Amino acid sequence: MFKNLKATLICHRNYLDQKLNYRNGGSDDLLPIFKKNYLINFSHDEYTNLNKSIISVVELKNNKKKFIRTYKKKKYNFIVFNILKFYYLLKYLNKFKTEFIISADCFLCFQSILINFLFFKKKKIIFHITDYSENRFENYLLNKIYNFLFHFSCYFSNYISCPSKKIIHRIKYKNKTFFFPNSPSAIRKKIFIKKKKNNCAVFSLVNIDDGTDWNLILNFLKIINKKNLDFKLYITGNIKTEFSKKIVSKFKSIDFNKKIVFVGYLDKKKLYHLYNKCTYGLTAYKKTSKHNYWNFGDSLKIREYAESGLIVLTEGLYYNSLEIKKFNFGKIYKTSNGLFNSVKLFMDNNKKIIRYRTKSRKWALTNRKNLYLQKIENKINQDFLEKM
Repeated sequence: MFKNLKATLICHRNYLDQKLNYRNGGSDDLLPIFKKNYLINFSHDEYTNLNKSIISVVELKNNKKKFIRTYKKKKYNFIVFNILKFYYLLKYLNKFKTEFIISADCFLCFQSILINFLFFKKKKIIFHITDYSENRFENYLLNKIYNFLFHFSCYFSNYISCPSKKIIHRIKYKNKTFFFPNSPSAIRKKIFIKKKKNNCAVFSLVNIDDGTDWNLILNFLKIINKKNLDFKLYITGNIKTEFSKKIVSKFKSIDFNKKIVFVGYLDKKKLYHLYNKCTYGLTAYKKTSKHNYWNFGDSLKIREYAESGLIVLTEGLYYNSLEIKKFNFGKIYKTSNGLFNSVKLFMDNNKKIIRYRTKSRKWALTNRKNLYLQKIENKINQDFLEKM
């Protein structure tokens, strides 16, 4: 009975190019438990250079996307765009007649709950919390609105999925909340860890922006260069924005003896191929007015690195950094010297490298996503059976 249910996922998601390709998020990984799925996505088009507000309606079937309709409109302000969202959500939710709505942020979840209350009544709402911050905006009024919508969505949604244990402890809706980690959707069966050591690290990003401590990375590479150590850092991420061009230019202005390579944005297949070439996975998050939710977050990169059996080197801002220390599969650093010392610790000790990489892979397998997805499916199935 449960497998006959359908779901519509609604989210804000940036497109990566003018063909409207995008990278899946954690909310997409809830969809396999439903028979038929749709996606309604609202984008303010940060990376395609179309300078449009884009609304796309997609049918998702057998891991393939079929675009039903795409609206490219002039770039609207916040209020007008939200009125449009309400109209298109109502239009397509009425057309699709799905039993479930999955909302990937509190703004859309609020609209989903309101539309359901006014027009449908019977749809079930899953609020997938991606992140949270007590002070999300610098503007006092916007921050109050954000917190109201967040707690409203938690209270009135039927189910909550969340990748952060710290957020779950904070919201306190135990009976309907499920931990759903930012682990990779699929865990590869074989990772060859016991191979000849190398001193390559990957710093995996989707967007090269000011949420990274670039000065720390720069100073770290200067130390590596000065010590003349055999080390190479691969940095992924979109290099077509104005900010990213400045960062790439800044690093290229210094002769690092080919110790750093900006490889651009990589799809999953190419990204995992790069992971296989490396020993270390690096994060260097930095709090800014735009990136102020790290403290409650769950780093996808830490989980991706662990799935590939990499030694994780992190600044420690994300909540799941605590598990790196607890299960001993990486190091937490605070400065460029600290990062250098962490790398140096492993450089001449292959046994330590293998030990840490084995623990990293073991932690990833213990926290694979399908184990938690099964718990969500069982709960929803049980609730529907009880109402029969």
